[in-house]
Amino acid sequence: MPDATYEYQKKYPCDPGTRKEILADIMEWTTDISPTARCFFWMSGDPGVGKSAITASIAKESKRRKVLWAQLFINRNDARTVDPRFFFPSIAQQMSKSSLAVEHAVQETLREQPELMNDDISIDQAKKLFVNVIRIASKSTPTSPVVIVIDALDETDIKRLAATVAVFSEVLLDLPRNAKVFISSRAEEVIRNVFGPQLTHTRVRHMHLSAKDSIPDVTAFLETRVGETMDEYCIDLSQWGEERMRKLCMQASGIFIWAVTAIEYIQAQIEEGGRECLDVVLDQLNADGMENINTLYITILKQTYRRESGPWRYQ
Repeated sequence: MPDATYEYQKKYPCDPGTRKEILADIMEWTTDISPTARCFFWMSGDPGVGKSAITASIAKESKRRKVLWAQLFINRNDARTVDPRFFFPSIAQQMSKSSLAVEHAVQETLREQPELMNDDISIDQAKKLFVNVIRIASKSTPTSPVVIVIDALDETDIKRLAATVAVFSEVLLDLPRNAKVFISSRAEEVIRNVFGPQLTHTRVRHMHLSAKDSIPDVTAFLETRVGETMDEYCIDLSQWGEERMRKLCMQASGIFIWAVTAIEYIQAQIEEGGRECLDVVLDQLNADGMENINTLYITILKQTYRRESGPWRYQ
């Protein structure tokens, strides 16, 4: 089984002080195991708003509280994690480590149907290695939540994404009251079309994160990282300038990945060219059009490989 934990996939939790209300809301949901509790939480969001960081934070905190039974961080940069054949086997394997009853049930299931470990994702696989396993786990700890965290469902192998979402959709509502399945993804049409109709169900919770709503947290993140960068390289705050800092926050426009990339670029350029390059780098990042993440990436790539002349550079 691929290691799809947030630690191994380098999906870092939120910076301290950011996303506090959102994280508190989701963690409160995990603690609700009343008879009418919602067992499925879908968090959708615009690209780059920090969904994976929030999901990693939920996994980390649930692990600290000893209620995390399984985590699945799908990552398009790790081909092993995007194959849906292994989603439910991976979850079942992780859950087996927390309960002898679950381990015994999984072993019995695989003894009868060993092909479930390799067959393509299906309702049968989901019921045997997901629903039934969760039921046993929930029964073994009836007064405690059974939390399962899945990140970036949209990064599933695109050819099998629709089938995967359909399988999840069919089994997510047939869970015990203390089961807590948290899934994050972009609001891709193929996912919206399947999860959307479920959002009126009493057992489903939905939260959508927009870039606009993320502006305060991204601003706080940038200000913190800028302060750390100044301390690290012994740079005077006046070299940034209040106006430049304000413009940098405007350029980020609530997109965490823009802010992260910009800070890493600034640090890399200071490492290479010294503190004297800061003015040029800041003006570059604050140029018109740089708020577009693709423009930012292209600018950084051109700067990074400016000394290369081979045709591969353009690829």
